[in-house]
Amino acid sequence: MIVDCGANIGVSALYFRRRFPRSQIVAFAPDPDAFALLRENLDRNGCADVVAHAVALGCADGTVEFFYDDAMRGSVHAGTVGRPRLTGRSEVPVRRLSTLLPDSVDLLKLDVEGAEGDVLDDLVQTGALDRVAAVVMEYHHHLDDQDRLGGVLSLLERAGFGYQLATAENHAILGAGSFQDVLLYAYRRRPGEPCP
Repeated sequence: MIVDCGANIGVSALYFRRRFPRSQIVAFAPDPDAFALLRENLDRNGCADVVAHAVALGCADGTVEFFYDDAMRGSVHAGTVGRPRLTGRSEVPVRRLSTLLPDSVDLLKLDVEGAEGDVLDDLVQTGALDRVAAVVMEYHHHLDDQDRLGGVLSLLERAGFGYQLATAENHAILGAGSFQDVLLYAYRRRPGEPCP
């Protein structure tokens, strides 16, 4: 089972289906424009069996303000965390992933444009993270003034995961507080294996 959080227009879901043809896939995309393309891309590529939800993910069920670039509807940079260039706003439904997560997840892909900490907090508080074997996350470091990378890594360690980190700027020193996309791969540690 693969859970694709932040599926946008479906490129990652299509990749997962091609790479793991017998896998079950559940995808989440809150942007109505991106979701329409997600559904169309899945259908056109013989992936109509992918279960897709048009919701944002967060720490509570309800609705949430969704920010997007008016000039680039469906952009991968849209999300529930506001940024200066995201001038468009709407309300979208938001759900806790813990209420939608299958019983056993081989891979959780998490790319939710700044809501990663909220989603993980919910999964830990409800015990749902115990059902996940591995996580691939794009962590949006310094997206806003809430720097939670240390907390996210600590949370994963306490939940029994080891991890690897990579950034596109691995060899560059960026200014204090500079935004970075950090790719995080978290895996279940074997008993007795030390923390990273």
